[in-house]
Amino acid sequence: MKSKIYFSRCLLACLLLLLAEPVSAGALASGTRNAADFPGTSIVEKLQAAIRDCGPAPCAVYIPAGTYDASPIPSWKVDATGSRVGVLLPSNVEIRGAGEGITTIRVTRTPSDPTATLFANGNHANAPSPSRNISLRHMSITWTDSSPTYDWVSIFICHSCDRVELDHVSLEGNPNKLVNLLDNTHVDVHDCTFLLHSTSYGHGDNALGVSHFDPAQSPGNEAGVVRDNRFVETGDYRMFSMLIVAQSGLYVHGNTFEAHLPPPGNATGIESGQDNTLRLPENVKISANIFHGASIAYGGLNHSEISSNFLDHGDIYFALQSGTTASLSGLTIADNELHFGSISIGGLEHTF
Repeated sequence: MKSKIYFSRCLLACLLLLLAEPVSAGALASGTRNAADFPGTSIVEKLQAAIRDCGPAPCAVYIPAGTYDASPIPSWKVDATGSRVGVLLPSNVEIRGAGEGITTIRVTRTPSDPTATLFANGNHANAPSPSRNISLRHMSITWTDSSPTYDWVSIFICHSCDRVELDHVSLEGNPNKLVNLLDNTHVDVHDCTFLLHSTSYGHGDNALGVSHFDPAQSPGNEAGVVRDNRFVETGDYRMFSMLIVAQSGLYVHGNTFEAHLPPPGNATGIESGQDNTLRLPENVKISANIFHGASIAYGGLNHSEISSNFLDHGDIYFALQSGTTASLSGLTIADNELHFGSISIGGLEHTF
């Protein structure tokens, strides 16, 4: 009897060790490409070569453990928008590392480098069909930027994509936005770490933007979910916000927003307001988030809810953006807990 119990415990221990072990190159699923096996001057070119090798079939590419310096940005390809792109992502592709802090990609943008993005979807808004099923998982990416230009500079941009997932990815640096999601549907950004190092105007403005951007697109009311992430402002430039909410149907839940800035005031964790078409998002829920030294800046949402959030040295403040004519109808603010903060509502009628 004792031998059976001992064997069962050993088997359980072995299973737990296997589950905790990072994915290794030798344990890849059948059909997964190992980026290290493909030619290229840096991990950027190796990734693109691995994706090309998949052809039209669904593609999974693995990046082994290690620290990889990206090739110089001027050597990257020019995409349909005129920006340089390191890796163009087709539909049905998954890029996966060995783990956060285990697989690391480093990008450096010098003062003379052009506008650039490390990852971008291949099918833009004017393509016959949108990009679908794009995933980045289990890696760290850092971006250091010293160029005076900043528009359309990000680690990852997806235009008009359906079912984008960021899963256990650490993103750090001072591009204009770490991640920029425009006119996307069914996004799932979860268990990620966003370290926003704001250094000046245009450099580190936002960690994540979810926005309706193109007037020709109708993304509907299913933007998706941003959940269980950690947002940290590590710079000293606090003009902008960690998370931009400017698209209908977004659920923001269970995230932590941190800023350890000197007084006075604090940083903005979440900013909501009109989208690029000057319309207010609807059906947005911001709930069960934790804010340390960070606030919620409310520039407008219709038929939405801000509930069960905890703010330590943070505020919830409301002010209609200039040019916004729609009313803030159907808004619920309930069960929020504020320590050393306040709820400020200005310029609104019929508030109960």
